[in-house]
Parts: sequence; structure tokens; C-alpha cells
Amino acid sequence: MNEDKMTKEQYRRADGVVIKVMVLILSAMIISLSTICFTGKANLESIIIIVSDLVMLAGVLFFYFRFKGEKIGRIMITLLPSIAFVLLMTLGNIRYTYIYVYAFPMMIATVIYSDTKFIVGGSVIMYSGNIIRTIREIMAGQLDATAVTLRWTIMILAFFAMYYVIKLIKEFNDEKLEAIVAAAQKQENTNKNIIETTGEIAALFEKSNEVIASLKESITSNQFVVKNIADSTDSTAQAISHQVQMCNE
Repeated sequence: MNEDKMTKEQYRRADGVVIKVMVLILSAMIISLSTICFTGKANLESIIIIVSDLVMLAGVLFFYFRFKGEKIGRIMITLLPSIAFVLLMTLGNIRYTYIYVYAFPMMIATVIYSDTKFIVGGSVIMYSGNIIRTIREIMAGQLDATAVTLRWTIMILAFFAMYYVIKLIKEFNDEKLEAIVAAAQKQENTNKNIIETTGEIAALFEKSNEVIASLKESITSNQFVVKNIADSTDSTAQAISHQVQMCNE
């Protein structure tokens, strides 16, 4: 389903689901990092991430309530959390190797839009964060080949799975739309045939009425002629009778 095949009301409902996911993810990021800070392990990077996440959270809420159901709204409520994820991968502690899992609920939430552009765009941003993370691990000499391979494999498989699922859903929707259009066209043709047949029947009734009117006129004329003949016959009979009577006298 492309953008023209969803109504604004449908996009508003989709935005309502996505915003819940994004708010929960950003909140989880903020809470987890705040917990680290409270344990006395805070550093500048953690503080920057927390502040950035708070800004992204505020931005997501603003764009949702201000542009709910509009294209700019759904772009921003998916883009801002993605940026927060990239910052987390860029500045987050290298020891936390599984923070990449935040990407998956973000990507899954965008499936509701049934638009491959969101999956491709979101994946590019996610992969950017993953690339930066991998480079940091290499530079710090803390690269875990197994963990990196697993991370990349899962993210790539997730992308292809969601991409082809959305693509197939779009094809199903297009086929359904084509079937609906074909049925509507068939119904329209049927209606036209009914209208044409009704017109023909009306024309036949009109012609029949004309024939009946002509027949009625003919019958009336014949009745008049018969009456005249009868009157003439009666007059002739009376005249003959009168003549016979005179002769007898």
C-alpha cells in the first residue's frame, strides 16, 4: 500500500500506535542510562545521551500532537528515535554490546505504515549506528567477532524480513484493490445495461400506447360509420314503409 492508499484517518491511527512504541523506547533508554548515572558511573557521554534522548522525546511528542496524520509527522516520530539510537551506538559504553536491540522495535513499529521507504530509510540510519559502533570497537581493541557477526546478521535478516513482508502486503492490497475496481466496473456495466433495457421497455410501452390510441381512434371512427349506416338504413326502411302504405291507400 502506498501513501495514496491510506486515508488521513488511517495514518492518524497508525501514528497513535507508533508514538507509543517510540516513547517507550526513548523512555527505556533514558531510564537505563539514568540508572547508570545514579550508581556513580556517569560520564560526559552518558549525560549527552540522556539530554539528547529527552530532546528527542519532546520532539516526538511535539510532532505527533502537531502533525498527527500528516507526512511530516510520521517522518519525524520515526526519525528522531532513530537519531537517538545512532547517538547511543556512537557514544554509549562499548561494554554494553547488546544495546543494538533497541533498533528492532523501532523498525517493527514502522511496518504499520506498509511503506518500504520507512524500512529502507530507518535501516540506513540503524546500519550507520552499527558501522560507527563496530569502528569504535575495532579502534578500542575490544572487537568481539562473534558478537559483531551476530549483531550484523540479525539486523540484516530483520531488514529483509520486514522489507519483503511489507512488499507482499502491498501486492495483496493492490490485488484486492484491482478486484474491487473490477467488481465496481462490472456493476457499472450491469447498471448501464439495466438503464438501456429500461429505456427500451419504456419506448415499447410508448409505442404500444400510440398503437392503442390509433386503434381506439379507428374503433371510434368505425362505430361512427356503423351508426351512420344504421341510421341511413332505418331512414330508408321508414321511407319504403311509408311509400307502401300510400300505395295501399
